[in-house]
Amino acid sequence: EQVAATLADGHLSRLGVSRCFLATFVAEGQDLPATGPQGPDPTLWARLLLDYRDGDGRPVPSEVFPVHRLLPDPLHGELDSGILVFQPLLAGDRQLGYVLFDQGRGPEMFAEGLRIDLSRSLEAIFSTQELRSHARTLERVVAERTRELQRANAELQRLAMRDGLTWLANRTAFQEHLTRQWEQLAGRGGRLALAMA
Repeated sequence: EQVAATLADGHLSRLGVSRCFLATFVAEGQDLPATGPQGPDPTLWARLLLDYRDGDGRPVPSEVFPVHRLLPDPLHGELDSGILVFQPLLAGDRQLGYVLFDQGRGPEMFAEGLRIDLSRSLEAIFSTQELRSHARTLERVVAERTRELQRANAELQRLAMRDGLTWLANRTAFQEHLTRQWEQLAGRGGRLALAMA
């Protein structure tokens, strides 16, 4: 969405592009249709991020569509008018999606520049999202392990304050309790009485 908004904000019209459609591949598990007409669907899916026509960014359909159709059904008529250049968007060996555009009166080198710049931009965005997701996962794991460690330490502390045979508070527990009481009373000048039986 960030890249699409930047492109639609007047940059494409300055380059002589009258139509541009940007689609990214949808990863498994992201609201994909479970079955096709003949059972489980092995089709690759895409989601449109940019619908730019006649100098204006337009709302994009939210549904995913099969990659072989190139555009979602409401925009399929765009494939019948004029010539659209197809450029895959790659980041290393990873396929991110593709861009379809009408080069129009723009410079010939525009196609390669657009492909490279979009690929780099999308790779940076996806890498940042993956790193943030990984950081959130690590934070959750660390928080859970910290809670487990705190519970274990609290249990060890409780066991260290009990006699192993009678489970009564031991001498260490008595000394810690006496020290806490003494410190509380010393601050306000209170008295402490101790009865031993």
